Amino acid sequence: MNGKRYINEFLRLTCAPDLLALKVFQNAKEVTGSMAAYHAVRVHLLDSCNINLNDPQNALVAVGDGYTPRTAALFAFRSKWMCFSIDPLLRTKQYNVKRLWLDQCRIEECHFNFRFSEWNNVIVVLVHNHAPMKAVLGAIEAKPSKLHIVAIPCCAEQYIPGKIEIGYIDRNIWSPKNEVRIWRKL
Repeated sequence: MNGKRYINEFLRLTCAPDLLALKVFQNAKEVTGSMAAYHAVRVHLLDSCNINLNDPQNALVAVGDGYTPRTAALFAFRSKWMCFSIDPLLRTKQYNVKRLWLDQCRIEECHFNFRFSEWNNVIVVLVHNHAPMKAVLGAIEAKPSKLHIVAIPCCAEQYIPGKIEIGYIDRNIWSPKNEVRIWRKL
């Protein structure tokens, strides 16, 4: 909980003023969680899964994004992906962010079928969300080997039985809940 890496990186982003003006982050803890998810995608998915941030045929689904679409908005600004923010408490005011789609619902009430569409990859990001992994996997379908998940769990079950994951502690997340889990090519 002592790292300043993500705060320093965030402040250097050209989109930081826009994200701050939108008030998608309520505090530094939220910034570090979203930045940690972006870092995990960049380091553990892009090269190993042949994913490109500039490919508009990729989709990001931020499940349990909170009152504001913080993680989805960060990815929308930093990539060309279509970014979906899902949370039952999401304030659905106009955020005027390209490629950002909001849905005020529980993931159990959603169904995303990317399997028979033009999408190349679907990246699901779960930053301190409260939905169990079983519900997330039941709501999102993708082409075989094109679904990837980054989870930073807090209280909900975030395991996929029988699937190998990458796991590590990220001390740059300003929360005691700073474990990162990644599943590739599900």
